[in-house]
Amino acid sequence: MGYMGFGLNKWVYKQRPRKFFSKERKPIGDTLPKHNTGGVFNNDNPQLAGRLNEQQTAEEIAEKQFTRRTNIVYRIIIYLALFAFTLFVIMNYNSSKENRQAAAQARFDMIKEREQQEKARSYQLIFDYGMNNLNQQDYKRAIKEFEHFITLQPHSIKGKEALANALYHYCMEENMDCKKALVQYKKLNQLTSKIFYQQRTVEIYMHLGMYEKADSVLNEMNN
Repeated sequence: MGYMGFGLNKWVYKQRPRKFFSKERKPIGDTLPKHNTGGVFNNDNPQLAGRLNEQQTAEEIAEKQFTRRTNIVYRIIIYLALFAFTLFVIMNYNSSKENRQAAAQARFDMIKEREQQEKARSYQLIFDYGMNNLNQQDYKRAIKEFEHFITLQPHSIKGKEALANALYHYCMEENMDCKKALVQYKKLNQLTSKIFYQQRTVEIYMHLGMYEKADSVLNEMNN
């Protein structure tokens, strides 16, 4: 190394001056050569650099494994969310389809009920027209209205009784359609046997001068 006066080593007085605002002096030629350690440390040795690289590689592997596991978890969560959303859409579609079908059936039932109400109202109107004509002693028009009513309501006892009543008055007062009145009362007597029908039948037979027929009906009434 060499010495100067006062026991100073040679490297002491050969040091380069320090830069402004810096704490470290520039290295001199007696230091160890630098090794390429990836820029982690400037003055490490090859063994330390190797261990450092192994440590970095292990950390990278662990980070990649963690990232892979995280991605798998995220994918599972996304798949479950998509499955739940699809199931919700299907259930909502089915429920809305059932609701639409129920609403359509309700509308159909309401329209059908309204049609039946309108028909019943129109039938009642025809019957009322017939009764009005009967009260006004317009028997011919009353008979037409009641016959029309019976074609629309063939099982209506009320309509058949009204028609028989109109035919009875038409026969007794104007001597018209007496045979039709007898036929009508015979049909009513077959449906529901009433003394009133038989009494009207006897009166029509008496009006026509068919006394034997009238006696036959009276005998049936008495028996």
